[in-house]
Amino acid sequence: MLTLNGATIPTLPEDVQAALRAGIPDFGMVTNPIDLTGNLVNANDFIFEAIRLALRPDDIDVLMVYLPGNFLAQAIDQLERAAAEASKAIIAIDTFALADRERLRKAGIALFTDFDQAARAVATYGNWKSRAPVAPRQSHTTSVWPSLPAGRLALSETEAKDALARFGVPVVTDTLVRTSAEARAAADRIGYPLVLKLVSPDVAHKTEHGLIRLGLADADAVEGAFEAVMAKARSMTGVRVEGVTSSPC
Repeated sequence: MLTLNGATIPTLPEDVQAALRAGIPDFGMVTNPIDLTGNLVNANDFIFEAIRLALRPDDIDVLMVYLPGNFLAQAIDQLERAAAEASKAIIAIDTFALADRERLRKAGIALFTDFDQAARAVATYGNWKSRAPVAPRQSHTTSVWPSLPAGRLALSETEAKDALARFGVPVVTDTLVRTSAEARAAADRIGYPLVLKLVSPDVAHKTEHGLIRLGLADADAVEGAFEAVMAKARSMTGVRVEGVTSSPC
């Protein structure tokens, strides 16, 4: 189930296997998974050492311990001790659902009563942990949010994007055009299909006014959309027009 969900189960190094073999009978497994065999009833204190050894390799991120019912109850002291010393995740699985959940929680040990659910959780955790760390964004503490010009209640879209970019916020790159010729030239540079959108600080919701055109597939469609958007904007009272943005779909 672990491999089906994308988890990797690395073989333990030979020195770890040798140390485990010192406390596990020959018919038990020491490669990974580890089988302590029924001998753990007689050598319960070896569980702590087995966990410590299993978590030693760098390519082990999490350890799943399957101890159903009374086995887990007898081993919980060892698990608590191991969790206190470990810097990696330990998951206990008790399919009998008899374990002291609160005690395990306080020890930082996750508890599952279903092996398949545990396997899916471990695989998800492993995939998350293996991702490359994301470099922190540079601080832009010297940037200042622009003041609104006199008589304005909002920034235009291009002004707002420029301001956000100065603070390090990723924004969609588009091209401002003011004539149909500029619209055609920009479209050829950007490629198709395209989106055209009116730029005005006076119209916040442009879709309902027909000031956005989508899926423009060629230069003629771009020019026609530009003329239609500009004509609509000019017919609206009190709307200042800065131009139209052109961007890929």
